[in-house]
Amino acid sequence: AKQGILLSSAAASSISGAQISGSGADGIRIVATDGCTLSKNTVTGVRNKLAGIVLERCRSGTVSENTVSGTTGHGIRLFGTKAVPCTATVSKNKSTGAASPYSDIVLGDWCRNCKVLDNVPGRKRVVISTTGTSGNTYRPLGTKLSKLTKKSKNSRL
Repeated sequence: AKQGILLSSAAASSISGAQISGSGADGIRIVATDGCTLSKNTVTGVRNKLAGIVLERCRSGTVSENTVSGTTGHGIRLFGTKAVPCTATVSKNKSTGAASPYSDIVLGDWCRNCKVLDNVPGRKRVVISTTGTSGNTYRPLGTKLSKLTKKSKNSRL
């Protein structure tokens, strides 16, 4: 089983406009490549419990405006190691249809200072690991403050 696109230990790179369907492994997998940009790609039907888009041990990266659907694993997955944490901005992606128990967007172990902004996840939403993670920002699409209420004196919160 091969990745649709595999980029490992490369110089800062950009992948844009790719259409990947029915990959037997991850749709797009970027490993130890700092400064990578993935934008406006479409990944569908990834099999074998693998992910649509993966950033592994990338100290910086941008994943934006991609569409991932029908994967049998995670939609978009980021992770690092203690020695090489992953830092990226994941914004305006549409990731739907991750198979149970997988999630549409995952910040796995050793994600530091990642930004997950204005994405459209499916029913499986976003999962953020607790191992070695810190400083991550998560803002769901269309979040609005609708009402403020004064805390009562008897409240325990």
